[in-house]
Amino acid sequence: SSGINAELPLRPGDIKGGKKNGVDFIRNDDGSPSGICFVEFLTSEDVQLALAKDKKYLGNRFCHVLKSSVTERDAALEKQKEALSNITEPIVKLRGLPYKAMESEIREFFPDLEIISFEMVLNDLGNCAGEAFLEFASIHDAKEALKYFKIKYLHRCVDVMKSSKAEWLSEIPQSSKVTKTVDDIDEPIVKLDGLPANVSKNQIVDFFFGLDCKTVQIVRKPKGDCNGEAFIQFGDLETTVRALEKNGEPLEAGSRYYVFRIVLFPVKCQITLSC
Repeated sequence: SSGINAELPLRPGDIKGGKKNGVDFIRNDDGSPSGICFVEFLTSEDVQLALAKDKKYLGNRFCHVLKSSVTERDAALEKQKEALSNITEPIVKLRGLPYKAMESEIREFFPDLEIISFEMVLNDLGNCAGEAFLEFASIHDAKEALKYFKIKYLHRCVDVMKSSKAEWLSEIPQSSKVTKTVDDIDEPIVKLDGLPANVSKNQIVDFFFGLDCKTVQIVRKPKGDCNGEAFIQFGDLETTVRALEKNGEPLEAGSRYYVFRIVLFPVKCQITLSC
C-alpha cells in the first residue's frame, strides 16, 4: 500500500497478528515516513476485501492498495533495517512537534537513553517551530531512539529521524546568536546549553580560557548530573561579548561535545549566582 500514514481501518481479526503486530510501516533512509506499509491478511478473501479499498481515502489521504508478497515485504524491511543502523552521529531530529512543546516533556519519551544536548527550532515568537534536535551519549542510544518511529505528543504524531551536526547547525544558525555588542547587554551573564552530564566547573573555565569567569553555576538534576545548562558571570560587559564569540565551539579540543548555544541570560529572571 502507498500513501498510508496511519493505521488501516480494518478489524483486528482480518490481519495476521492484528493491527499492532501485523502492519509494517516502511521508513525512508533518514527514518521519516515513506507513505508505504505492508499488511498480511489471514485469508485470500480478506485480501480481496482490502484490494477493494484501492483509490479510497484514509482520513484526508488518497491511498493505493496493491498486491504484494512476503518476499517484497521482507526485502523492504531488511533494507530499512540496514539504512537505520547506518548511523555515524548520535543525533536525532524530531519533526511535527506542537508549538507548545517543552524540552522536559520530550526528554521523558526517552527515559532510558542519555541525552547530552537538546535544541528546538524556534519561530519569531519564541515558540517551537515543529522541530528539535537531540544528541545522545552514544550511537547505540540514537539507534534505540529511532525505534520509537512516531511519538504521540499532545495532539500530534511526531516523526523520529536520523540527523547530523551539519543539519543541526544549518537549521539553527549559530551566527545570529553571537552578533552582540556591549550596548545589547545589560548584565555580564551568559547561559550555556549542550553540556555533557559530567561536565565540571574547571572544564567550563578552561573553555573560556583568557576570560575572567567570576562565577560558574552548573544546573544539576536531582542525581547530581548536569542537565546540559550552566550560567557564567563575567567581570564586565566587554568580556561577556568576547565570551559570546565562542558559541558553537567544542568544549575541549578533540571533544565531540559542542556548546550549541550561548545566549544572554534574561535580566528579568533575576537569579542569584553562587560559587
